[in-house]
Amino acid sequence: MESGYTSVIRRRRTQCCTILNKNTEHYQREPETQELASKRLDIQNKRFYLDVKQNAKGRFIKIAEVGAGGSKSRLTLSMSVAAEFRDYLGDFIEHYAQLGPSTPEQIAQSSGGDDTGPRRALKSEFLVRENRKYYLDLKENQRGRFLRIRQTVNRGPGFHS
Repeated sequence: MESGYTSVIRRRRTQCCTILNKNTEHYQREPETQELASKRLDIQNKRFYLDVKQNAKGRFIKIAEVGAGGSKSRLTLSMSVAAEFRDYLGDFIEHYAQLGPSTPEQIAQSSGGDDTGPRRALKSEFLVRENRKYYLDLKENQRGRFLRIRQTVNRGPGFHS
């Protein structure tokens, strides 16, 4: 036969375990992300992965660049931002087409003699949407012209991106 004290302790332990399980379930549950489409591109010595995904917040595009050494860069765009981003890319393509070939003198002059650093910005834009900023820079160095895309995330007060 169980004493009243033991019964109370057993009930309390059961209640605590139930509360603990409910709280840990909340932290263990991550928003389920579903992959809708995926494409891999191999360009020079880099791999690019373009994924269309969906979670509770909606659909988004995730772009990952993997360098020869295994370094990864990622960019995430909601579908509404992706449409606007596409328009910016179109502007950069038009600008690039109008540039014509660069001369070695222009490259040397703008890079300050540094053969590796991308010093010369040919066109720059930035896009601020939701809690993110996207920077697009068409640049040039000794190896040629390229588009650099950066993303920063504003996580709110007290957090730094």
